[in-house]
Amino acid sequence: MSNLVRDKWEKSMSYEEYISLLERLVEEGKTTGPNQSETMAHHTKMAAQRIHKWQKIFKLNEEDAQQLDSGKKVNWLMIVEAWCGDVGQNLVPLKKIADAAGIELRLILRDENLDLIDEFLTNGGRSIPKLIAFDSETFEPLWDWGPRPQELQEWYLDKKSADDFSYEKVSEEMHLWYAKNRHKELLNEFKARLS
Repeated sequence: MSNLVRDKWEKSMSYEEYISLLERLVEEGKTTGPNQSETMAHHTKMAAQRIHKWQKIFKLNEEDAQQLDSGKKVNWLMIVEAWCGDVGQNLVPLKKIADAAGIELRLILRDENLDLIDEFLTNGGRSIPKLIAFDSETFEPLWDWGPRPQELQEWYLDKKSADDFSYEKVSEEMHLWYAKNRHKELLNEFKARLS
């Protein structure tokens, strides 16, 4: 497993490179992955808008930042796609958490790296984002997180099992949850993981 993580780390992109890719895709009306439909291009535009919003409004206070500095030699590799709404919601807070903790965060596209995502499935699915924390010297995975904060994930799984499940309705409710929660749940999860 450590060889796979090392190989993917070497092929990954920085946060800044990912943002540049995302901006270019939005300009061109495209997305990542094989499905280049108008719908997926629209999802990419929405994800980019969410990232831009969180860049402006998500802040870590000094106390939170201090609690995140674990001093461990860890890097994070995050599996993403440009069209993913949960990537749009969680990327900026995770980047700011990584920066506060002295952790290097890099990104890699799921559909170009199925061998990696298949090692980190969520309930048997290739859900993203998926963040892999690994030892920065041995590349041995330590833990993984994703695709969304645990409280929201449990809510989503409950809704998904209902007979009247509507992805559009549930997706709308999830994005409202993110807006109201303002990443408090995400931050608490990562403070617990990094302490």
